Amino acid sequence: MCWPRFQENAARQVVRESAGYPYFIQEYGLELWNEAEASSISSADVEAVREIVTDSLARNFFGTRFQLATDVPLCAEYLRDNHPITSFEDQIDGR
Repeated sequence: MCWPRFQENAARQVVRESAGYPYFIQEYGLELWNEAEASSISSADVEAVREIVTDSLARNFFGTRFQLATDVPLCAEYLRDNHPITSFEDQIDGR
């Protein structure tokens, strides 16, 4: 099996867009593995999966935490103000 290699700019972009969170990096890795068509992962590949990763995080990571926090307004406010992906609330609500 041929393992894909990351171009340096693509790897830096994943770390930057994931804010360095290991779980978010794993989500990028999963989607890049599934979607990349070449053996070298580029910035264009990262851009191509960005929306898929954002949607997945909105549903599977932020969604459950936000739903649990809605009973405690201060927790919900904290999540809104401190998450690295800026539109998860809109995606959860379908806006």
